[in-house]
Amino acid sequence: MSLWQKKGTVGALCGLAALGVALAYFGCGGTGSGGAGHPGGSSERQFVLNTNDFGRLTLNVSSATVDANKTDRIGLFAQLTDARGLPVSGVTITFTSDVPDISFIPQLPSPTPAPGQPPGNIGFATTGPDGIADIIAVAGSTPTASGDIQGVARLFASAPSPYSLGAIVTVTLTDVGFIDSKGGLQVIPAEIMLTEPAIGQVLFFNIVGGTPPYLLKNETSGLGFATLSRHCMPGCTENSPVLCVGSPCETDSDCNAGGSPTPSGVCLGPIKRCIATCTGPNCAGSRCATDADCNSGSDTPAGVCADAGQAIAYTIVGDVTTGDVAEGEHVFQVEDSVGASVAVKVTSDFVCGNGAARGGEVCDLGDLRGFDCVAVGFPLGGDLRCTEDCTTFDTSSCITETPSPTPTP
Repeated sequence: MSLWQKKGTVGALCGLAALGVALAYFGCGGTGSGGAGHPGGSSERQFVLNTNDFGRLTLNVSSATVDANKTDRIGLFAQLTDARGLPVSGVTITFTSDVPDISFIPQLPSPTPAPGQPPGNIGFATTGPDGIADIIAVAGSTPTASGDIQGVARLFASAPSPYSLGAIVTVTLTDVGFIDSKGGLQVIPAEIMLTEPAIGQVLFFNIVGGTPPYLLKNETSGLGFATLSRHCMPGCTENSPVLCVGSPCETDSDCNAGGSPTPSGVCLGPIKRCIATCTGPNCAGSRCATDADCNSGSDTPAGVCADAGQAIAYTIVGDVTTGDVAEGEHVFQVEDSVGASVAVKVTSDFVCGNGAARGGEVCDLGDLRGFDCVAVGFPLGGDLRCTEDCTTFDTSSCITETPSPTPTP
């Protein structure tokens, strides 16, 4: 009888064979509850355990409900402790799933499952000093546009001999089949053109498809900088430089220190879109805030407005004293874990003739950026003007020499 079969048999004898979204038990005797926390994580509380004379293995999952769109990640944190409850380091934990569509990062080829072992891809991670081994699971590695990926998936962790321990969590997979229907990694939109941008202005992009986790390259320039969600955006209460723009967050209240008030909308999360099973013209990718947004008066099922992919925030920077912003373009790259790459371009442009000299403009109408004839090399002064194309100064009215004295009659 295999490890997995033994667990199921014991669970049935204990009357705990039923698996819920949030908990599953192996073994009898009430050996504990709760899961090991993970530094920096915000795992939902899971109850998964198995124990023997050698120790205990617990497993936490970062979310009990996940969009099967190949962009949402499931963080798995397994902790191994010995019989005294002390963490055990240096032990390789094996992660598997009973849903073949789920893969693991780092990813290994799917081996032929042993008798009684669940099918699907397999992943390995080694416990650290805290006894924790973490790995990322990704649902939706073969997404469809019809929304076939839906239901409950079981995720397993097992420790080798002499521990011979196993643990399990279950997660609900929701239907977001449209996400990768075009294939490959995409960023929507791939390009944004700005006219007269303001310092602190934030632009939003959405990553779809590809294989997470994602990486930004060349994300900073003189025009602005790009950050992946979830991160605190401009407008948070800056009681500490660590907790404002760019800091990781789960809710708006995370974007401050000491519980100080924080405006809404400063924790940038994934952008919500209508998923494949909604009814109405706004399906398959339209942005939404509620289920009602996913239709135009037609009936819409519950749960059809869901997080789709991962968001990118791009913040415009500049000289706060003058309000000046760089002119030109910034191209940054989004890469996924298998090497796919997409270039994203942000371009800024400025209007000549509106009386505000910004960007690459030398001047604009009466805005001479503080210059006068003396400042540009005419010590006798005069009337400095701007050319019509805003590219240079018109010095034709600056005084070039001392006027001759008027003769005395």
